[in-house]
Order: sequence, then C-alpha cells, then structure tokens
Amino acid sequence: MKKLLLVLAVMLMTVPAMAAVSISGADAGNGVGAISYTSTGVLPRAFALDITVDNGAVITGVDTAGAQPFNIYMGTIQIAADGTVTDAGTPVAPATDPGALTGIGTAGITVEMGSLYDATVSPNPAKPAAAGLLIKVSVDKACTVTVASNTTRGNVVLEDATIAAMTTINFPVGSPIPDICYGDVYPAGGDGWVTVDDLYQMLNDLSATAPDFYFEVGPTQIAYDVYPTGGGDGWCTVDDLYQLLNDLSATSPDFYYQCQ
Repeated sequence: MKKLLLVLAVMLMTVPAMAAVSISGADAGNGVGAISYTSTGVLPRAFALDITVDNGAVITGVDTAGAQPFNIYMGTIQIAADGTVTDAGTPVAPATDPGALTGIGTAGITVEMGSLYDATVSPNPAKPAAAGLLIKVSVDKACTVTVASNTTRGNVVLEDATIAAMTTINFPVGSPIPDICYGDVYPAGGDGWVTVDDLYQMLNDLSATAPDFYFEVGPTQIAYDVYPTGGGDGWCTVDDLYQLLNDLSATSPDFYYQCQ
C-alpha cells in the first residue's frame, strides 16, 4: 500500500492541513453491515481498515455496489509495466500481507481502498464525495462489527498525504434472513422463483428415485409440511408435496414466490 500511495501522491492538490475523517456503521438488514465515512477539510485518499466480528460470527463477503469510488484496491490490484490495470483486485487485503487479518470466511478482514482521479476535471465522477458509503460486509450470524484503522497497512491517508486520526467504532448487525429457496429446482439450477412447476419437478424426481422420500422440516422448509391437514407432522414427504399441489392448483394456480 505504501508504494502505491507514492503514486497517488503525484496527483495530490495543495490543500489546508486541518482535516478530520470519521467512520460510522449501520445494520443494513439481512446480515449486512454498511460502513460509511464523513470528512471535513481535506478529502480522504485511501483507507486501510481492520473489520472484525464477535459472537462466533464470520465475515462471508464484501460489497462496494453503490459506494463512493474508492476503487483502487492497493493490496490486490495488478498493474502491467506500461501502467495498464490488468486486475482491479478486491478490497480485502491478502491474509499473507504484513499486518493483514485472516480474510473472508473468518472473524476479521483488512480492507484497503483508495481513490485516483484527475483533479483538473470537474465535475469528475471518479472523485469521492466528502461523505458516503465506503463498503458493506456480510456476516453469517448476529454480531457486533468493529472497525479500526490498520497502522501497518497505512491507516487513513488524506489527499495532502497526511494521516487522519480515526476512532474505532462498534455497531450491531443482525442475522441474515434464512434461505427460503428450498424447492427452487425448475429449470435445472433454479431461477430464483418457486412455482407449481418446481413442485411438479420435485415430485417427478422424488417419485422416480425415492418414493419413500422424507425429511424433518427446519425453519426454511416448514412451508412444505402441510400434510396431514392441520399443521403438518414435522416431516416433509411426497404426501406433503401432493397435498401442496392439490391445494395450490385449486386456490392459486399461478402460485409463486421470489427467493430471498
């Protein structure tokens, strides 16, 4: 990161020295935490942050859709000898880099994100705003997310090449919404919707391969436990699928729901 910051510094503007950057976090729903920033004075140029979770949770992914254009990923970007970017990389720094946390699928990641734009062009969509979304992280269960600057990787660097002090923050994130897509088997591989066609496909597959098919229902499958009438019996069998088809065909032949 420090080597790339030397490149970024070539494009720095002369700006006042007084500046501040603060980080905030919010539960965005469905197991996602949104991390944002606010700056006063000098704009931030690059972020090196440690993001960790507790309660036995792990970070399952990151997303920069809708975020401000800090899309220079110093830890993983690949640049050819002629200066062409051959691979933009990912915000998550490799766990093998000095000072980086263990990465996706664990309780801690280090993210490195920078901006690079032509300051002579105005307005310039590649120039980040003074405040906005930085990144979203997904977790596998309810937890507290902690965000701190990473000193080894460079902290928070401003456009005047100074380091901005940043206070560590904590915020809660709830559990992801359970997958309700059990039964999305038609067409092969699913299409994000469960319809009567999916139920027929399940019956065809199961009747041919496992006529005594059954499973104990869990939270994501309880909608299929409709037989016997009156609330089911805790198991999903071919009888349940037949009953569900009979009910739906009679009352809602255009039955469908979108997977979440």
